[in-house]
Amino acid sequence: MKRIRRATLGLMWMAPALALGWTALHLGMADWLAERDPQAALRWWPHHAGAQLQIATQASEPERDHAEARRLASDVLARTPLAGVAQRVLARVAEVSGDEATALTHYRIAARRAPRDRPPHAWLANHAAARGDFITALAHTDQLLRIAPGLLQETLPTLASFAAVPDARVALLRLLGETSPQWRAPFLYWLSQQPDALPMMTALLSPLRAAPQPLTGYERSLWINRLLGESRVAEAQFLWIESLPPERSKSIGNIVDGGFELPPDGDGFGWHFDPVAGATIHQEPGAGMHGAQALVIDFHDRRVAFAHVRQRLALPPGHYALRGRVRLDGLRNERGLLWQVQCDDGRLLGATERFHGSSQWRDFHVNFERPAEACNGQQLRLRLDARIAPEQMIGGRVWFDDLRISSIKH
Repeated sequence: MKRIRRATLGLMWMAPALALGWTALHLGMADWLAERDPQAALRWWPHHAGAQLQIATQASEPERDHAEARRLASDVLARTPLAGVAQRVLARVAEVSGDEATALTHYRIAARRAPRDRPPHAWLANHAAARGDFITALAHTDQLLRIAPGLLQETLPTLASFAAVPDARVALLRLLGETSPQWRAPFLYWLSQQPDALPMMTALLSPLRAAPQPLTGYERSLWINRLLGESRVAEAQFLWIESLPPERSKSIGNIVDGGFELPPDGDGFGWHFDPVAGATIHQEPGAGMHGAQALVIDFHDRRVAFAHVRQRLALPPGHYALRGRVRLDGLRNERGLLWQVQCDDGRLLGATERFHGSSQWRDFHVNFERPAEACNGQQLRLRLDARIAPEQMIGGRVWFDDLRISSIKH
């Protein structure tokens, strides 16, 4: 009897476990089939919400069984009142049937209850934009891009269309300036690459300079480079100077930081020290200089097509003198180094003497003219005056300090 009682108790405990296992099996199969074969999923679990909504979504399209779509969506809502996708199905049925007011109501509920569901945001964005409610349209566009960043490329022209319409641009600037969404920089980059986009860039980027989320250095560089590409050098220089910290803005002149007191800027109108094999470009203190440090270049007795110290200039038309100081420590090269000023198109405006050999600190200068026509941008560059490969062999050290360009009367 005891064995029979223990067996009976065991079966009593086993029955609920078997029932739970059977339920888990059916529900698991329905979950797995819900997207692949929703009809099959319903055979495993007749009220599976995911499968019902898959069928309802298909039935909500034009020339499909809208009654079936409504029935399934309503069944889901009866059991799960907060089901946002069911609201989206009802919205789509109303939209296809031409009942815009009902569609709007359901899409709004769907967007609140299923905030990561894409179709409600896309529909609401288009609906709001068509009625001039650009703040709402952009809010839904922003949410859509947060949900699905991969949609950005196809959305970029739409964002540009907001920038092109004055009222829409106000709303776009508010969003960009107050929240700086993750797509702001990619959008501004894309815009900077479009033809004839400079006026639109200026209309967007100028207000963002003083926004709560102001332009980043990268975003400002997009604007500066576009201005430079269109030979609007003075405007580009102004934007670059505007972004400088106080310690850098003190060194502004026709040459920026001609005493080499600050680290190279590497962007805009500051010093660019480009990496080069066979030479080391740096700044260090030493006897005889006027400031705390000077430009120093060590050459390692190798062939070097050296032209790797440069600065962009924005000189107005006129006559100028380039002056500076140099110290030579056994600089070995047949032709020597020289400073050149040239237009962006490559036309040479002036070149200093060629530096080689050894000397203590001494002055040098050259006069040149910046012509009035077709030379809006210029470059100051230190280069090796080698004509053929054997003349590129160079060793030793050179120092430069106190570079400046001043206007002269002619």
